[in-house]
Amino acid sequence: MTYSFKIFGAQAAEMLSEIHRLSFQDDSQQIWSPEAMETLLQGPDTHVMVVSQQQQPIGFLMWRRMIDEAEILTICILPIHRAKGAASQLLQQFYRNTKENGIRHIFLEVNENNRAALKLYEKKGFASVGQRKKYYDNKTSGKQDALTMKYSQ
Repeated sequence: MTYSFKIFGAQAAEMLSEIHRLSFQDDSQQIWSPEAMETLLQGPDTHVMVVSQQQQPIGFLMWRRMIDEAEILTICILPIHRAKGAASQLLQQFYRNTKENGIRHIFLEVNENNRAALKLYEKKGFASVGQRKKYYDNKTSGKQDALTMKYSQ
């Protein structure tokens, strides 16, 4: 598959919120409203990279920069586009972008029960460095732990 990547700002909040909602319909994550997205992206160190296929946005990765580190706040791909390489290529593009901009370490939290995400992150070089007890509040499954993961470039 051929994908394109573009950095967006707060003007894309409504589109990002809709992709986020459609990507996390299973209650495993709090859905961010357009207003929440806009507020996040108005911060000077928060960025979003959108992945598109045939000029249609199919997912994104949002991160926050802190000196020479980045924290992935969320990564999502629309369900019908999953398991086709979009998330993997999005992470690769993100690695290139952040390395060019002096980022040495990347962190994220992931639900320890999200096997697909864990497989992707491990394949892309992330390693578990900690755990946050009862970090996620899944409406159907209750409180769930998160793994903190790190990637160094």
